[in-house]
Amino acid sequence: MSAGAPSSDPAPSAEDRFAAVAANYDRWVGWEPRLKKEMPFLAARIPAGATVLDAGCGTGAHARALAAAGYHVTGADASAAMLAQAHQAESPGSPAIEWVECDLTDATALGGRRFEAVLALGNVVPAFGDADAVRRGFAALVSRTSPGGLLILQYLNGERIRAHGRLVAKGSADRTGEVWLRHHFQAGEKIWFHSYQLRPGEDGWTAEVRAHEYHDVPVAEVLSLLEPEFSRVELFDGLTGNPFNPLESDSLGVLATGRRS
Repeated sequence: MSAGAPSSDPAPSAEDRFAAVAANYDRWVGWEPRLKKEMPFLAARIPAGATVLDAGCGTGAHARALAAAGYHVTGADASAAMLAQAHQAESPGSPAIEWVECDLTDATALGGRRFEAVLALGNVVPAFGDADAVRRGFAALVSRTSPGGLLILQYLNGERIRAHGRLVAKGSADRTGEVWLRHHFQAGEKIWFHSYQLRPGEDGWTAEVRAHEYHDVPVAEVLSLLEPEFSRVELFDGLTGNPFNPLESDSLGVLATGRRS
Protein backbone atom coordinates (compact mmCIF):
# COMPACT_ATOMS: atom_id res chain seq x y z
CA MET A 1 0.00 0.00 0.00
CA SER A 2 1.33 3.44 -0.83
CA ALA A 3 1.60 6.13 1.79
CA GLY A 4 -1.78 7.52 2.64
CA ALA A 5 -4.64 7.47 5.08
CA PRO A 6 -4.67 4.56 7.52
CA SER A 7 -6.67 1.54 6.48
CA SER A 8 -8.82 -0.55 8.81
CA ASP A 9 -8.27 -4.32 8.88
CA PRO A 10 -10.45 -5.32 10.72
CA ALA A 11 -12.33 -2.76 12.83
CA PRO A 12 -10.63 -2.29 16.24
CA SER A 13 -12.33 -1.69 19.54
CA ALA A 14 -14.46 1.44 19.66
CA GLU A 15 -12.47 2.68 22.66
CA ASP A 16 -9.17 4.32 21.75
CA ARG A 17 -7.11 4.26 24.95
CA PHE A 18 -4.44 6.51 23.45
CA ALA A 19 -6.66 9.19 21.93
CA ALA A 20 -6.04 11.60 24.80
CA VAL A 21 -2.25 11.49 24.47
CA ALA A 22 -1.71 11.00 20.72
CA ALA A 23 -1.55 14.66 19.71
CA ASN A 24 1.14 15.47 22.29
CA TYR A 25 2.99 12.15 22.40
CA ASP A 26 5.93 13.15 20.20
CA ARG A 27 6.49 16.30 22.25
CA TRP A 28 7.63 14.14 25.16
CA VAL A 29 9.83 11.65 23.31
CA GLY A 30 13.37 12.55 22.28
CA TRP A 31 13.17 10.72 18.99
CA GLU A 32 16.41 11.96 17.45
CA PRO A 33 18.75 10.61 20.18
CA ARG A 34 16.59 7.54 20.66
CA LEU A 35 16.67 6.53 17.00
CA LYS A 36 20.39 7.31 16.83
CA LYS A 37 20.88 4.80 19.66
CA GLU A 38 18.43 2.12 18.51
CA MET A 39 18.66 2.05 14.71
CA PRO A 40 22.19 0.55 14.61
CA PHE A 41 20.94 -2.41 16.67
CA LEU A 42 17.95 -2.90 14.36
CA ALA A 43 19.82 -2.41 11.08
CA ALA A 44 22.55 -4.86 12.12
CA ARG A 45 20.03 -7.62 12.78
CA ILE A 46 17.20 -7.18 10.26
CA PRO A 47 18.18 -8.43 6.78
CA ALA A 48 18.37 -5.74 4.12
CA GLY A 49 15.09 -5.17 2.31
CA ALA A 50 13.09 -7.39 4.67
CA THR A 51 9.36 -7.07 5.23
CA VAL A 52 8.92 -5.52 8.68
CA LEU A 53 5.87 -5.31 10.91
CA ASP A 54 6.17 -2.44 13.38
CA ALA A 55 3.54 -3.71 15.81
CA GLY A 56 2.05 -0.98 17.97
CA CYS A 57 3.77 1.58 15.76
CA GLY A 58 2.17 4.56 17.54
CA THR A 59 3.09 7.83 15.86
CA GLY A 60 5.37 5.96 13.45
CA ALA A 61 8.89 7.18 14.25
CA HIS A 62 10.48 3.72 14.07
CA ALA A 63 8.46 2.82 10.98
CA ARG A 64 9.65 5.93 9.12
CA ALA A 65 13.29 5.34 10.11
CA LEU A 66 13.08 1.71 8.98
CA ALA A 67 11.45 2.65 5.68
CA ALA A 68 14.17 5.23 5.08
CA ALA A 69 16.72 2.45 5.66
CA GLY A 70 15.22 0.43 2.81
CA TYR A 71 12.84 -1.94 4.60
CA HIS A 72 9.29 -2.71 3.45
CA VAL A 73 7.37 -1.52 6.48
CA THR A 74 3.85 -2.07 7.75
CA GLY A 75 2.95 0.01 10.78
CA ALA A 76 0.02 -1.47 12.71
CA ASP A 77 -1.75 -0.02 15.72
CA ALA A 78 -5.16 -0.28 17.37
CA SER A 79 -5.23 3.48 18.00
CA ALA A 80 -6.74 5.56 15.19
CA ALA A 81 -5.48 8.71 16.91
CA MET A 82 -1.88 7.49 16.98
CA LEU A 83 -2.05 6.43 13.32
CA ALA A 84 -3.45 9.82 12.37
CA GLN A 85 -0.34 11.41 13.88
CA ALA A 86 1.85 8.92 12.02
CA HIS A 87 0.19 9.80 8.73
CA GLN A 88 0.51 13.54 9.36
CA ALA A 89 4.25 13.20 10.03
CA GLU A 90 4.96 11.70 6.62
CA SER A 91 6.88 13.91 4.19
CA PRO A 92 6.18 14.20 0.44
CA GLY A 93 8.38 11.78 -1.44
CA SER A 94 9.25 9.74 1.63
CA PRO A 95 9.34 5.92 1.34
CA ALA A 96 5.90 4.34 1.32
CA ILE A 97 4.64 2.80 4.57
CA GLU A 98 1.50 0.73 4.95
CA TRP A 99 -0.47 2.02 7.96
CA VAL A 100 -3.07 -0.42 9.29
CA GLU A 101 -5.51 0.12 12.14
CA CYS A 102 -6.18 -3.28 13.67
CA ASP A 103 -6.19 -5.48 16.74
CA LEU A 104 -3.14 -7.69 16.29
CA THR A 105 -4.61 -10.38 18.52
CA ASP A 106 -7.32 -10.95 15.89
CA ALA A 107 -6.10 -13.81 13.68
CA THR A 108 -7.70 -12.20 10.63
CA ALA A 109 -5.90 -8.86 11.07
CA LEU A 110 -3.49 -7.97 8.25
CA GLY A 111 -5.08 -10.71 6.19
CA GLY A 112 -3.21 -13.26 8.28
CA ARG A 113 0.09 -12.16 6.74
CA ARG A 114 3.45 -12.96 8.28
CA PHE A 115 6.61 -10.86 8.15
CA GLU A 116 10.33 -11.49 7.97
CA ALA A 117 10.84 -9.23 10.97
CA VAL A 118 8.31 -8.35 13.67
CA LEU A 119 9.07 -5.50 16.07
CA ALA A 120 7.23 -4.49 19.24
CA LEU A 121 9.20 -1.60 20.73
CA GLY A 122 8.76 0.94 23.49
CA ASN A 123 6.43 -0.93 25.85
CA VAL A 124 4.06 -2.27 23.20
CA VAL A 125 3.90 -5.64 24.99
CA PRO A 126 2.59 -4.24 28.32
CA ALA A 127 0.29 -1.88 26.41
CA PHE A 128 -1.82 -4.80 25.21
CA GLY A 129 -3.69 -4.48 28.52
CA ASP A 130 -4.25 -6.81 31.44
CA ALA A 131 -2.21 -9.95 32.07
CA ASP A 132 -4.33 -12.14 29.76
CA ALA A 133 -4.26 -9.54 26.98
CA VAL A 134 -0.48 -9.21 27.27
CA ARG A 135 -0.03 -12.94 26.80
CA ARG A 136 -2.43 -13.00 23.85
CA GLY A 137 -0.54 -10.12 22.34
CA PHE A 138 2.78 -11.86 22.90
CA ALA A 139 1.49 -14.98 21.15
CA ALA A 140 0.14 -12.87 18.28
CA LEU A 141 3.55 -11.30 17.71
CA VAL A 142 5.11 -14.75 17.46
CA SER A 143 2.42 -15.90 15.05
CA ARG A 144 3.08 -12.90 12.76
CA THR A 145 6.73 -13.93 12.28
CA SER A 146 7.38 -15.86 9.06
CA PRO A 147 9.42 -19.11 9.01
CA GLY A 148 13.09 -18.25 9.37
CA GLY A 149 12.16 -14.74 10.50
CA LEU A 150 12.99 -12.77 13.62
CA LEU A 151 11.15 -11.08 16.46
CA ILE A 152 12.48 -8.08 18.39
CA LEU A 153 10.83 -6.93 21.62
CA GLN A 154 11.65 -4.07 23.97
CA TYR A 155 9.86 -3.02 27.15
CA LEU A 156 10.65 -1.78 30.65
CA ASN A 157 12.39 -4.26 32.91
CA GLY A 158 9.92 -5.32 35.59
CA GLU A 159 12.64 -6.92 37.72
CA ARG A 160 14.45 -3.61 38.07
CA ILE A 161 11.18 -1.79 38.81
CA ARG A 162 10.43 -4.26 41.60
CA ALA A 163 13.89 -3.71 43.09
CA HIS A 164 14.32 0.05 42.62
CA GLY A 165 11.15 1.62 41.21
CA ARG A 166 11.38 4.01 38.27
CA LEU A 167 10.65 7.74 38.15
CA VAL A 168 11.19 9.85 35.03
CA ALA A 169 10.46 13.58 34.75
CA LYS A 170 10.48 15.49 31.48
CA GLY A 171 9.85 19.11 30.66
CA SER A 172 8.11 20.09 27.44
CA ALA A 173 10.48 21.15 24.67
CA ASP A 174 8.11 23.87 23.44
CA ARG A 175 8.52 26.15 26.49
CA THR A 176 4.97 25.79 27.70
CA GLY A 177 6.34 24.90 31.12
CA GLU A 178 4.52 21.55 31.17
CA VAL A 179 6.06 18.65 33.07
CA TRP A 180 5.42 14.93 32.58
CA LEU A 181 6.16 12.52 35.43
CA ARG A 182 6.13 8.77 34.84
CA HIS A 183 6.30 6.60 37.93
CA HIS A 184 6.55 2.79 37.95
CA PHE A 185 6.59 1.08 41.34
CA GLN A 186 5.68 -2.12 43.12
CA ALA A 187 2.78 -2.17 45.59
CA GLY A 188 2.05 -5.55 47.12
CA GLU A 189 2.47 -8.16 44.40
CA LYS A 190 1.71 -5.75 41.55
CA ILE A 191 3.59 -3.16 39.51
CA TRP A 192 1.78 0.11 38.89
CA PHE A 193 2.32 2.87 36.36
CA HIS A 194 1.22 6.39 37.27
CA SER A 195 1.45 9.23 34.77
CA TYR A 196 1.15 12.90 35.77
CA GLN A 197 0.99 15.75 33.27
CA LEU A 198 1.44 19.07 35.10
CA ARG A 199 0.48 22.33 33.37
CA PRO A 200 0.98 25.91 34.63
CA GLY A 201 -1.84 28.40 34.18
CA GLU A 202 -3.04 31.79 35.32
CA ASP A 203 -4.73 30.23 38.35
CA GLY A 204 -1.89 27.86 39.23
CA TRP A 205 -0.96 24.36 38.21
CA THR A 206 -3.33 21.66 37.00
CA ALA A 207 -2.60 17.94 36.88
CA GLU A 208 -3.86 15.18 34.61
CA VAL A 209 -3.35 11.81 36.26
CA ARG A 210 -3.59 8.31 34.83
CA ALA A 211 -2.92 5.11 36.73
CA HIS A 212 -3.01 1.47 35.74
CA GLU A 213 -1.34 -1.83 36.50
CA TYR A 214 1.81 -2.63 34.54
CA HIS A 215 1.87 -6.18 33.13
CA ASP A 216 5.15 -7.35 31.64
CA VAL A 217 6.34 -10.79 30.55
CA PRO A 218 9.13 -11.82 32.96
CA VAL A 219 12.40 -13.14 31.53
CA ALA A 220 11.80 -16.76 32.53
CA GLU A 221 8.43 -16.71 30.79
CA VAL A 222 9.89 -15.00 27.71
CA LEU A 223 12.38 -17.84 27.35
CA SER A 224 9.79 -20.56 27.93
CA LEU A 225 7.50 -19.04 25.29
CA LEU A 226 10.10 -18.27 22.63
CA GLU A 227 12.71 -21.02 22.83
CA PRO A 228 10.35 -23.69 21.40
CA GLU A 229 9.43 -21.33 18.53
CA PHE A 230 12.83 -19.93 17.51
CA SER A 231 16.31 -21.34 16.92
CA ARG A 232 17.94 -18.73 19.15
CA VAL A 233 16.75 -16.28 21.81
CA GLU A 234 19.04 -13.52 23.10
CA LEU A 235 18.45 -10.96 25.86
CA PHE A 236 19.89 -7.44 25.79
CA ASP A 237 20.00 -4.24 27.77
CA GLY A 238 17.26 -2.63 25.71
CA LEU A 239 18.38 -2.12 22.12
CA THR A 240 22.00 -1.35 22.97
CA GLY A 241 23.52 -4.74 22.15
CA ASN A 242 24.89 -4.99 25.69
CA PRO A 243 24.00 -8.01 27.86
CA PHE A 244 20.82 -7.86 29.92
CA ASN A 245 21.29 -7.24 33.64
CA PRO A 246 18.12 -8.13 35.61
CA LEU A 247 18.67 -5.52 38.32
CA GLU A 248 20.36 -2.75 36.32
CA SER A 249 18.97 -2.74 32.76
CA ASP A 250 16.24 -0.14 32.39
CA SER A 251 14.55 -2.14 29.64
CA LEU A 252 14.61 -5.69 28.36
CA GLY A 253 15.49 -6.25 24.72
CA VAL A 254 14.68 -9.62 23.17
CA LEU A 255 16.00 -10.92 19.86
CA ALA A 256 14.50 -14.21 18.72
CA THR A 257 15.84 -15.51 15.40
CA GLY A 258 15.10 -18.46 13.14
CA ARG A 259 11.33 -18.91 13.50
CA ARG A 260 10.78 -22.65 13.27
CA SER A 261 7.45 -22.73 11.47
